Amino acid sequence: MTDFKINFNIFLQNAGFSEGNIYLIAALVFALVISFIYFIKFFGTFIFVSLEEKFKNGNFSIWLNLFEKIKPSIILFNGLFFACIFIPLNQIIDDIILKLYIIVSVVFAVDMIRAAIADSIKVYFTQRNNVSPEAIKNVINFSNVTSTMVLWLIVALFFLQFSQIDTKALISGLGIASIIVAFSFQKILSDIFAFFSIYVDKSFAVGDFIVFDKYSGTIKEIRIRTTKIKALSGHELIISNNQLINGVIENYNQLKKRRVSIEFLLPHNLNKKQLEKVMTEIKTLFEQEEFQKEAELVRANLNEITNYGHNIRVIYYFNQSNFLLHLDFKEKVNLAIIDLLNKNHITLVQMPLLQAKN
Repeated sequence: MTDFKINFNIFLQNAGFSEGNIYLIAALVFALVISFIYFIKFFGTFIFVSLEEKFKNGNFSIWLNLFEKIKPSIILFNGLFFACIFIPLNQIIDDIILKLYIIVSVVFAVDMIRAAIADSIKVYFTQRNNVSPEAIKNVINFSNVTSTMVLWLIVALFFLQFSQIDTKALISGLGIASIIVAFSFQKILSDIFAFFSIYVDKSFAVGDFIVFDKYSGTIKEIRIRTTKIKALSGHELIISNNQLINGVIENYNQLKKRRVSIEFLLPHNLNKKQLEKVMTEIKTLFEQEEFQKEAELVRANLNEITNYGHNIRVIYYFNQSNFLLHLDFKEKVNLAIIDLLNKNHITLVQMPLLQAKN
């Protein structure tokens, strides 16, 4: 910077400028730098606000937050630095100003990158509508700590390399230390990486009904290390994320349509007309608005004639993926069929145990 000042001052003197003109140029540079940065901030904010209002997907809020980080103090500091380039100062003061500017710029850049990573994670998980605010907060805190450590480590290595200090031994030491830390926190890190794997692979989400190992229940919350499940028995299960992704999961909510079959036995003493009436009334049942909007009847027929009675089978498609809603609707259908049979004074025949299991 000192060499630039000397050459610049010689150029001004040859051009007939006095020392007072140099300070005038510095003031002009100060005003131009501040105006330019303010213009960039205003223009960028205007563009991304317009895009966010148009698409409303949260993606452009990341850039808006970055522009908001350009505070007046940062703008003023840049203006002063570039103005000082043209003012003749002592070489020691020049070196101090340059080093201070580099330090402030590095701190600002690290803060911007860390904020961009945190905002990207927040937008990513918020758009999925299946992550609790507490889980998002934990992930952001984890990313802040991790990104800050990694970024400052990179800055330190670049600084040492720039200072012509041998960094090979340091890098080797850091590699060994990283292995020790990773080994010590292996279980915690595996659960954390499993958390990201769950959302990348979309194996399951909050509200899904799953069967895992000998457990079954509804996903209530996916946290950074564990997943909370509300079991059918009413108990609350907390299972590590790593254990979940390494096991076999049956997700009942992945089905867009669910095929449901209901079978029951009617007594032998029913004649053809009575059986046909039962089948017709069941079909009429599914034509009602409250049933029709949730399910699609495939067939209701006399499936077979057994030694125990007439086997009636009702098959329908339930049009929602939620397993618990399917159970509620199936119960509704069963109760409606029982009510229908009672009105016709028909008694169900008990299905043999072996046949019932099949």
